[in-house]
Amino acid sequence: MNPNYLNTQINEILENSSLMPPKHRDIYRLRTGMDDGRIKTFSEIAYIFDLSTSTTRIYYKKAEKKILAILSEKVSNHETIIIDVSDVVEKAKKLTPYLIQHLKNNEEDLRKLHWQVFEHLVAEFFASWGYEDVRIVGRNSQTGADIIAIHREDKSGVKIRYFIEVKRWKDHVGVEVIDRVIGSILAERSKFGWHLGMIVTVADFTVMQKYTPLQLSMLGIELRNGSDVRKWLQEYKFYKQGLWLPEPFLT
Repeated sequence: MNPNYLNTQINEILENSSLMPPKHRDIYRLRTGMDDGRIKTFSEIAYIFDLSTSTTRIYYKKAEKKILAILSEKVSNHETIIIDVSDVVEKAKKLTPYLIQHLKNNEEDLRKLHWQVFEHLVAEFFASWGYEDVRIVGRNSQTGADIIAIHREDKSGVKIRYFIEVKRWKDHVGVEVIDRVIGSILAERSKFGWHLGMIVTVADFTVMQKYTPLQLSMLGIELRNGSDVRKWLQEYKFYKQGLWLPEPFLT
């Protein structure tokens, strides 16, 4: 569906005061940045309307649900418009600010992302934190990493090179993945200078007897699970309403 056409349809719904309470409509506009392009947080909107953050979220969800229900019934050019947000997320092949905003409001859809989009999302987080030279390198046969990221220590000036493995699995990640990452880091250290390895999953890790958290830390391996990813997502700030890393692939 043409995005401009969809925006026009949404605007027509919002301008019809009989379809939803004005406060729901205004909260939706502020949250999606429809008026000035600036996407406000739930906390900011709650302050404007003197509401609790939880109530603001509820009003936004009601407005979103109403809009989707109306759009699903509309007919344009003799074609019924069916809006299935989850289906759109699964088919998305590119990370966009709009997709990230949807994920902020619907964390459960993280598991529905295409694996390449999830890799880009993780790389986008690192870029937003100020890491240098963040790139997706999964297509590069010279390394087993999915993402590389370099962090410069402010005081010492030392550059810390991260080997990042990303798993958008619905099942738990097991010790075999950790063994593989450790092996790749050791084998590639002389060429890429890896200092730390990180494994990021939208799910979780199996309970391991082979490694304790301390042992993994001593080996330079950090594990980040779905709870960490959701925290990163909610704390993420857009770059001038766009992406920090619009072109993530190593060229």
